[in-house]
Amino acid sequence: MKVGDLVMIVQSETNLLHTPFKGQVGVITGTRVLPRSNIWFKVMLGGNIRLFRSGYLKVLNESR
Repeated sequence: MKVGDLVMIVQSETNLLHTPFKGQVGVITGTRVLPRSNIWFKVMLGGNIRLFRSGYLKVLNESR
C-alpha cells in the first residue's frame, strides 16, 4: 500500500476489535510508524484523516 491508493475499510482477520468505519472508502494520504507497532496508514475518510493498520485495509485501486 502506498500514498494515493484507494482503499476500503474491512474487518481485520487477525484482530477482534471492530471498526465503526467498516465498508467506508478512502484514500491513503501517508504513513506513520508508532513505537512497538507496525506501520499505520493515514486514510482520508469523509474529510477526516484516520489511522488504520494494514489488516483493516483492502486496496480497491492502486495509484500510479
